[in-house]
Amino acid sequence: REGTRSRHRGVPHRGPHRHHLHRHAGRGGCSAWAEGAGRGEAHAARAAGRCIVFLAEESELDEVELETMERMDKSLGKLGDNLKSLRTGRASSALLDGVQVDYYGALTPLKSLASITVPDGGTIQVQPFDKGSLPEIEKAVRDADLGLSPQNDGSIVRINVPQLTAERRKEMVKRLSKMAEEGKVAVRNIRRDAKKALDKCEKDGLSEDLCKDKSEDIQKLTDEYVKKIDGLAKAKEKEIMQV
Repeated sequence: REGTRSRHRGVPHRGPHRHHLHRHAGRGGCSAWAEGAGRGEAHAARAAGRCIVFLAEESELDEVELETMERMDKSLGKLGDNLKSLRTGRASSALLDGVQVDYYGALTPLKSLASITVPDGGTIQVQPFDKGSLPEIEKAVRDADLGLSPQNDGSIVRINVPQLTAERRKEMVKRLSKMAEEGKVAVRNIRRDAKKALDKCEKDGLSEDLCKDKSEDIQKLTDEYVKKIDGLAKAKEKEIMQV
């Protein structure tokens, strides 16, 4: 009994814990700790792997959105260039941006074949680099459906830009509306292609939620570009109708 009491007095509470610790160590406690650490590392590795997969999925979906934005930008730029060809009440070299000349059998932009100047608000002058192209330039301008009557004096082509009549202005606005609608259709077709790409990503195993979120982003992008087209059309209509 005395021996028992002295043992308990020597290590009243800590002894049993040390004994418990040594017992577990003797039964492979160190290896158990190692296994615990290994499980932690494995969990971290799995988490890191999931993170890498998540980032890879986001990167692939971001590529779809970036390509969609670039295509919509090009479509908007093309519409802007086309709108320049619509006549307003003032002379502008931009009216001839879309004119293509049959130059030795090859359709060539007029601005590549001549210097185009606007000496006053009602006149455009075209000075060809090759005087032999004057007849073709005159014909190209006449056939461009711009409502212009070019005059070839043997050295330059002079184009008088008359004021638009009320009826002609209405015709220009109708053409403008058609061009704007075609621009919107082009943007929506790009959205459709993006949706197909996202569907394929989801089919290939990418996160359904991520694909859905990206689809919503692309719809917002589409709405933004449709608004930009409306803005361009509205500004051009105002320019056409200004007397």
